[in-house]
Amino acid sequence: MCNFCRIFALDFSFGLTDEAKHQLTPTMTPLVKDILLRILGIAIGIVIALLVALCMGKIGPNKKNIMSGATFFDQPGEVVDVPAFKVLQPIKNKAALVSAKSGDHQTYGEMFFGDVYLMYSDTNRVYQDNEIIRVPEGKLARQIGTFDYEAKAGPRTVPIITIMDR
Repeated sequence: MCNFCRIFALDFSFGLTDEAKHQLTPTMTPLVKDILLRILGIAIGIVIALLVALCMGKIGPNKKNIMSGATFFDQPGEVVDVPAFKVLQPIKNKAALVSAKSGDHQTYGEMFFGDVYLMYSDTNRVYQDNEIIRVPEGKLARQIGTFDYEAKAGPRTVPIITIMDR
């Protein structure tokens, strides 16, 4: 019988006499048995903790758990042809409600009265109130999902967008 089997049998051998227990583990000292049981217990504890964390979605990149109300597409959707956005309200480290730049207003400067979107970033970017986000050359804004939230005027659904390579 292998040492692991002997330890297991000894540990769960309720009702066996001391002599019978000794026959199951004749070569193992109590110190070795104690050390191996502790290592086994720690290993099992780590495995259980990892399984629970995986089941709760706390390990690994998972866009679906960023915020309640967010639904992400499997593939990027429509292109949002807007050169710049203004942050209306940061939501979390990776997201903010933004307003699209509306038209080309040379006389009065930039105006952001366009559609409202939820801007999402795969990096840990922190968005600031009133920040202007410009779409760089060679990149575009694409819809990657929808976001449902409660506004003063009632429930709203807005597209989730991100800036990505063309």
